[in-house]
Amino acid sequence: MSAFLGHRPLTKEDELIMRGLLIISPSEINPNASQPFGPPAPAGAVYEERATSLIIGNGFAIFFVLAFTITRLLLRKFYTRTFGADDWVIIPGALGCVAYLCMNIASETAGCLGKHMWDCTYKEIGWYVTISQAQEPLFYFSVFSIKLSIALGNKRITRMLFSRTWEAIHWTFIGTFVCLLLITTFLNMFQCLPVPASYDLAYSGAMLNPHDIRCLNRNAISISTRVLHIVSDVALLCVPIIIVAQLQMPKAKKYRVSAVFAIGGMSTIASIVRNVMILKKMVDFTWEAYLVYCFNIMDVTFAAIVACLPAMNSFIENLYQRAKPIIRSDGSKPSFLSWTKSSTGSKKSYSAARPAPEDTMSLWTVREADNSSEMSNGGRNNMQDIPLGKLNAQSQMHA
Repeated sequence: MSAFLGHRPLTKEDELIMRGLLIISPSEINPNASQPFGPPAPAGAVYEERATSLIIGNGFAIFFVLAFTITRLLLRKFYTRTFGADDWVIIPGALGCVAYLCMNIASETAGCLGKHMWDCTYKEIGWYVTISQAQEPLFYFSVFSIKLSIALGNKRITRMLFSRTWEAIHWTFIGTFVCLLLITTFLNMFQCLPVPASYDLAYSGAMLNPHDIRCLNRNAISISTRVLHIVSDVALLCVPIIIVAQLQMPKAKKYRVSAVFAIGGMSTIASIVRNVMILKKMVDFTWEAYLVYCFNIMDVTFAAIVACLPAMNSFIENLYQRAKPIIRSDGSKPSFLSWTKSSTGSKKSYSAARPAPEDTMSLWTVREADNSSEMSNGGRNNMQDIPLGKLNAQSQMHA
């Protein structure tokens, strides 16, 4: 049992939460220095909530984050048989995303996110403050873990284009993201002393002397971490686009690879829109913050997805190559196996197409058709995966 905001407290916990709100005022939750808390209910107001749509959205986001991450890890472990540092780092990043999204659901069920403030009780506001404060460090831990995974993946993928410049760029990104992960996480985790005062309104309300609470400048921390998040998003997005633009590969493949990384732009756009909305003064905070949380969901979900897509590229391309015989229009019998001639010259054998030892070779190679050696039965060209460096060398030899 708990009273609505602005009404007489019904329990001891209500009294402590009310006092805690007075201590932190003015703030988003309590914009006034005294009661009532938040805007008063307008005449003829009816109960309405947005929690259901948020819960459904969070459920879909959790599914996509888990599906793409698990698929990526299984492919890297059992298909390409290469498991690198970027794969290890994506695990805590994805788990952090899932935990963040689950806490969103808790904000909508135990808290009062998606409801008007005049429909919130003291207890619901207490839960909302606790959960939202715990989400801040978790959010930055998740997104910077994912960015670190992408930076490690970029370094692994582009090692065949080795140069001191790119090596320095990759290590700069990796070092920067490690530092930002630690700084943003701990700054948001330990904003106040004593620490529970950041998370528990009842704890703050129970303190005899509110001046014993010492907090960092929360607005400065919030703005600086959001700016770092956006700038690092844009910088990280530019790296693969520049690399792809310099590679010699068929345009269709270049567009496909570019589209993979362009999905990361959705996360960047969501982050920018979210930060612009936060700067806007919100009167009915728990109701108006609905859209902010929607863009938060987009931010973490697209970030986790785009981190997994490059590792899945070789598998997707292999499926596409195997599906070609099914969709071709010459009427010949489709086959999922590549028809190859054995070294004896007369004996024929089937061999399933296997991925390259490193999925990077599938991502950054071009496919050259040897038109002079068509097979008599399949009528298809011999296809060879040739790294770009070897292709350039062969071109010079033929010239």
